[in-house]
Amino acid sequence: MGNFRTSREIINFDNLKKIREKDTKLLYNQFLTILRLNSITDKPTAFMKMINLFLAKLADEITENDNFTIKDKHGNSFQLDGMKFQYVEDETPESFVKRLSELYKEGMSRYLKKEVIVYGDAFSFIEIYDESTFLENFEVLKNLVQILENFRLKYETKHQFLGDFFEELLNTSLKQEAGQFFTPYPIVDFMINSLDFEQRINKEIQNRNPDFIPTVIDYACGAGHFLISAITAIQNILSNIDATNLTNEQKRKIKTCKTTPYLWANEKKVVGIEKDYRLAKTSKIALFLNGDGDAEIIAGDGINKFDSKEYSQTILHSNSQKNEIFDYVISNPPYSVDGFMLNFRKNGISKETNTFSLLKGEINSKDSAIEIYFVERMEQLLKKGGIGAIVLPQSVLSNEKYEKMREFLFNNFKILSLLLTADITFSGTTTSPVILFLRKEQVENQNYDILIHQSPKYSTPNTAKLREKETKFLGYEFSSNRSKAGIKIIEGSVLSKLEIVTKEFITNGNTTIPNDMKIYSKIVKLKDILLNIKHNYCGDIYPKRVICNGKPLSEYCKINEWKEIDFSNVGAPNHYLEIGNLTDQIPTKKKVTKRFCKAGDILISSLTPRKTQIVIAKDKFMVSPAIHILSSFENEKVRDKIFEKLKTDSTIEQMNAILDGFKITYAKISEQNLINNILVKI
Repeated sequence: MGNFRTSREIINFDNLKKIREKDTKLLYNQFLTILRLNSITDKPTAFMKMINLFLAKLADEITENDNFTIKDKHGNSFQLDGMKFQYVEDETPESFVKRLSELYKEGMSRYLKKEVIVYGDAFSFIEIYDESTFLENFEVLKNLVQILENFRLKYETKHQFLGDFFEELLNTSLKQEAGQFFTPYPIVDFMINSLDFEQRINKEIQNRNPDFIPTVIDYACGAGHFLISAITAIQNILSNIDATNLTNEQKRKIKTCKTTPYLWANEKKVVGIEKDYRLAKTSKIALFLNGDGDAEIIAGDGINKFDSKEYSQTILHSNSQKNEIFDYVISNPPYSVDGFMLNFRKNGISKETNTFSLLKGEINSKDSAIEIYFVERMEQLLKKGGIGAIVLPQSVLSNEKYEKMREFLFNNFKILSLLLTADITFSGTTTSPVILFLRKEQVENQNYDILIHQSPKYSTPNTAKLREKETKFLGYEFSSNRSKAGIKIIEGSVLSKLEIVTKEFITNGNTTIPNDMKIYSKIVKLKDILLNIKHNYCGDIYPKRVICNGKPLSEYCKINEWKEIDFSNVGAPNHYLEIGNLTDQIPTKKKVTKRFCKAGDILISSLTPRKTQIVIAKDKFMVSPAIHILSSFENEKVRDKIFEKLKTDSTIEQMNAILDGFKITYAKISEQNLINNILVKI
């Protein structure tokens, strides 16, 4: 090997510049400029290739200076010493790409414990199919490396602007195209700021425990938002602890936490699991750029067996069915995933393995309720007294298919608080979510207080200006412009004010709800919002339930009783009514149904009922299955009294409080709830 000459010095570790806020803004603009100049419009793919570059650079910074070999265009090889993550003038494209690929392989192994075999397209910003496109991609890659190579990305302390820089890249590149991956930061902040981190830390300190820093896991961590926010919250508490009355060991730890912030956030304290390896890489880089790079990110399945290969060499690995080592589980896990049971089969999970007690039968490839097993895994991970903060679809509260899961919750957790919002909460889905705060403990009954928050659209889905009210409540709205960041933050949200109330309730078991928040929040007994409890059914949770005096409708009438045979003497109805026909009762469509009414019956829309959709039938009709029919009253006088009661605001409120459905504006009152749980007094 000969001497290699270049017009500039080889970059070594000591030459790396500390990054500043103005540098990150410049880097961001340069990144977009390079994409634009090279007509790269597929930003999600470009972002993931950029993640690979970050991984390669971080792997390089860990080893600092190293010997490496380059080749020039004449075929000569040269030995150099310095940082591998740089473009060396006059080296061949092949030499440059190979070195970066080796760094990427090293980064995947070191940070995600993944041994990469095929990595030829790790840096393919454009499709490569011949020498010309290879060289075109090389120019893009070289330009991107050159904007990063002089800066240091890994620090022992938090550089907020580095995290902001990465978040800006994330917003621009992925959030619009794959918004379902990410929990909006106002939701993240609400969940994190509602938790009792400070009380738990102080309690452990008072108990003279030298290991007083809590453990946190997000088993579906996406881009790492919950982990980053939780680490920041815990660090803020540690930075403000008075060390006067601490043990010597505790004092040493606090001193380290203050002089070297975030160093405590290691693989034993903070764990994330993400099945999508692209997002696992994203999460790891996000943690690094927020100063928390030693946290464990597992590229794997959050509901795999504890003795799986994915969990080997991590704190999660165990030969037991449980691994109760975490103080907090904070997550927005996936739901309604078609075919996830095939992963169970692949991972060797079955009823016989007892991995999940809620897996009762054989593997059913059509089952999509993956959220059930994330709930049980939460219990398997939490210490006794640990807290889970989890986002689930609202249908888990009352849908019959979640009955065993609810029973599991009642048996293993105390429900502390619920936040219920509507169908604009997340981008990419119209499902209305519920955020549950749960403490792992066994309670004797459901006669305990629970704090409930309800957004405007959830609580009153039929009122005016709902989107505006919901946005103000949440504190953000999604951008419809793909050239802009995916979310617009609105200051002074209701949600940000509810953090204080929720944290106080979770910490102390009680709180005073401010007067201006009482339209959104209430404290009720869990037993008072549980309906349909039977000896073989644990019941349904209806957070909006209104308790009032009266008798159930079943005392006065029957529901949906008529069959075609009941019209044998007069002829079956041949006109069809939909909900939209209820007001004038003029049929507009020709359809056939098995639901019938007779003249004089009361017809009620099951879909978010309102006064105009409660009528007395003028004739016999076939009716939509979405319309309930009340009939067989003692006489017309009783019917008329019931009819008037049904149209009152209080009864409408009752009906809208016990709706079922995944989307607020399409939720329905079931036949069972209408006839058994609507109370009227005549």
